[in-house]
Amino acid sequence: MISNEIYVQLQSEKRPGESFSELIRRLLNYKRVSLLDLAGTWPFSDKVTSKLEAEIAETWQTGWRE
Repeated sequence: MISNEIYVQLQSEKRPGESFSELIRRLLNYKRVSLLDLAGTWPFSDKVTSKLEAEIAETWQTGWRE
C-alpha cells in the first residue's frame, strides 16, 4: 500500500492514457545524466567558449550578482 501523498505525486507525473504500471516502469527506467556526461557535446565556437570561461572565472572571483 502507498500513502495518499505518494499517490498524489504519482498521479501528477502520469501522462494521459498512461497506466500506473507504465508510469512506474518509465520512472524506474529514467536515467539521470551527470553534467560531466555532457562535457564536450556542445558545439560552441572557441570565441563563445572563451567568453563562458571568462564569465565563470569572474563569477568565482566576485560571487553571484542578482
